[in-house]
Order: sequence, then C-alpha cells, then structure tokens
Amino acid sequence: MEDGISLITLVELAQSMDVELKSETLFEGERVLYDNVTSSAFDSWDLEKLEISFIRQMRALKNSLHARNIMHPSLDHASDQFIKRNGLSGFDARVAEYIIRDRYCDTFYGGPSNLTSFDHFWSESSFFGENFFVKKGFNQLTEKLAENLDIRLSTPVKGVSYSNSYGVRISTVDSGVFKARKAIITVPLGVLKSNGLTFDPPLPEEKQEAIDRLRMGSLEKVIAVFPKKVWGGEILFLSEQNTQGYFPAIYDITDLTGKPSIIAWHGGYGSTINLQMTDEEIIESLQDQMSLALGQNVPRPTSFFVTRWQENQYIRGSYSYIPTGSNPEDMDLLKAPVDNILYFAGEATNKHYYGTTHSAMISGADAALELINADSPRKSRTFETLFHRIQTWWIYESIQNALET
Repeated sequence: MEDGISLITLVELAQSMDVELKSETLFEGERVLYDNVTSSAFDSWDLEKLEISFIRQMRALKNSLHARNIMHPSLDHASDQFIKRNGLSGFDARVAEYIIRDRYCDTFYGGPSNLTSFDHFWSESSFFGENFFVKKGFNQLTEKLAENLDIRLSTPVKGVSYSNSYGVRISTVDSGVFKARKAIITVPLGVLKSNGLTFDPPLPEEKQEAIDRLRMGSLEKVIAVFPKKVWGGEILFLSEQNTQGYFPAIYDITDLTGKPSIIAWHGGYGSTINLQMTDEEIIESLQDQMSLALGQNVPRPTSFFVTRWQENQYIRGSYSYIPTGSNPEDMDLLKAPVDNILYFAGEATNKHYYGTTHSAMISGADAALELINADSPRKSRTFETLFHRIQTWWIYESIQNALET
C-alpha cells in the first residue's frame, strides 16, 4: 500500500468486484497453418523452429545492423537481415517474414514493420501468470469504478487552457467550460497526434516533439459467430504482406462465447488497407480465407462485429508503439507534468507496460498520486516506479527460486 493505493493487477481488481473472468484459450485445439502462395498446409514446427532461431539471434542481428550504420533499424531491417544471415529462401523466407512482420509486428505492436523499432522490440516488461477474458466486457470494471463519481458522458472536449493564475479551463463542444486547479489528461496518443485537442498555451516543445515521434498502432479485430463450428483451433495464414482482406491470425473463442465463434486479428498497414473495405467485404474475405485454410466451404457468419479503432476520432488507433527514431524516454516526456497544473496518463505514458490495460491503470494511479503529492512537503515515490520495482523484484525472486530447484 502506497498512500492509500493498493498494488493490484486487473485480475485482482476484477475479482474484488465479483466480475466474472474466463481463462484465455486462444491457443488450444487443433492448429491449422496455411501458405496461400503454395495453396498448401504446413507443419507447426516449420514456424516454431524459425521463431526460436530469430529470438536467439536478436542481439546478433541488432549488432550486425548497427555495424552497417543502420542506427535506427526497423522490423523490416530485422526480417531482411535474419533471412540473409540464415540463407533462407522460398517457403522458409516467407515463414520468417510472417513471424517477424505479421505475427510480431502487425498483430502484436500494431505498427507497420517498416516503422516499428527493432532496437526497442520486446524492451517493455511483461506480467507473468495466466491470461483472462473479462467475460461480459471491460465496461463492468469502469462502471463499478465510476460509482458515486460525477462522470460527464457525451461531453467532448475541444480545448484546454492553463495558467498559474487561474489553473485549468476545459472547453467543451456544447457543454460550456469546466474550471479546476489542476487536471489529468488521459486522451489517447492518437488524439494528441491528430491535434484533436488544443492546448493554450501550446504544450512544451520537448513534450510535443515526443508526441510527434511516438506512434499509435492499429490492431483491429473481427468477431464472427457461425451457424456451426467447422474448425478446431487457431488458423495461421501466410499471404503476401499488405494484401487487402488478409488476416494473419484467427482464433477460436467458442469456449468464451458459448457459440461457434472466432476472432480474427489484422494490424499495421494491413489493417489500414482492410478498413478501406466495407464490413460486408471484410466478412466475405474472412470467410474465403477460412475456407481455403480448412479445405471446405465455411458457412457465412450469422452475426459479426468489425472494429474500426483507427477511424474513431476519440481514439485514432489501438495503442502506442515505439517507431524508429523514438525511444522509451519519449514516453517519460509525454508523462511529465506541465507547470504542476497538467498531468498526463494513459498507456502511452508508461514505458514499462505500454500497449496494455494494466499500463493505463498504473499510469492513472501514478498521475493522481503525483498530483496529490505535488503540493505536499513529503513527496513519495510514484506509483509506477514502485509497481515496477515490485514486479522486477518478483521476477528476480522467481528466477532465483527456479535456479535453486
């Protein structure tokens, strides 16, 4: 406990609220891997052996790229160097590109592989333990957290002015002006980058430059319910990169929904070109892809939902990632308070866990604690720093225990 804030994970928070969780089962069941170029299935080991090899060679690949004076290598550079270093061609080269560009980059970080930084690939921290779905949606958590609070919905903000003399004035589109001594800004990075929110005076130059350097990823999803289940488990699909209507990964979520259903992921530039299609066209492409991979006609879904996060003016993407030319310190600059009046939170302000809901929660608690402590003669450590130290200690202890057994 640090100044009244418990160090808990989202799972513990959900459990404390009696919110029903469901163990993640995305990677269970029969796995189908299909190469669209040769129109044939292939074995999991063909993918796994190259995946293991890439992970083992990451440090050497970075050193090799830097030695060639590529000082800010992208995942595209990593893919090309890995293929060249290992003499891969044909099918093996396509699998390597799928692992690095489609699997790791597009459907993990959500950024185009030619822009995603290889130097900072996997530099963030991770939480250990089992993954869960919030069975009836994340809104259960936010609704419970919002109980007895004055939350103004449907009140879009257009501008923030701030001064040491009057504090903060929040201008809304059609609900007037809200005044306060201080404010915490939690809008997504995508909104800050799109100038969807104006600041008067403008944000400090170094903060604005950090916003400009960081990028918002795009990981979109298609959820579809079918009249019957004709697949076993996940479907991994190799195709030419940036092909419209291409979904690199499809997962079975029947156990979660109780109905024959899947969730398909598409990210990076691939999701941008996919969203140029209508929802109906996206579903037809998904249906055709599943039919190819499974070798049978997959029936049309009875219902479906297509996300379009990058088109939402209040979000402009899925979550942040570190592109070439940027680094985790840009997230520190984004997080830094302005004149002890404006404080910033959101997943993009936490360099340890960016891109996660945990990051958003930790950064919010951290900003609130920093605001409270700003006028206190005794300033305590921030929540984020304390949480990260505890996580690091826990990981160290786990490794030590494993080595001793």
